[in-house]
Amino acid sequence: MKKSPVKMAAEIAGQRYNEAIEAHHNPQPARVTTKAAGFDIMGIFMGNAEVIDHADNEKTADYLVNEYRLAYGRGWRVYHRPERD
Repeated sequence: MKKSPVKMAAEIAGQRYNEAIEAHHNPQPARVTTKAAGFDIMGIFMGNAEVIDHADNEKTADYLVNEYRLAYGRGWRVYHRPERD
């Protein structure tokens, strides 16, 4: 059975919360790595642009864009772009 978009969004939010709690209670030593390219989820409302979320891959970025479009409504323009420094 296919999950509804709302349930999928709730699961993603729950995973992020659990990951944050885990990282807080079990900090890892700092390591030097190159950061993998990700995607910024952008929103524009009344001419003001802002980054509203971040995704690690394009599939997740597409999913989040659709969720934010549903949540924010017609007044917002929501899209993703490659992450900028």
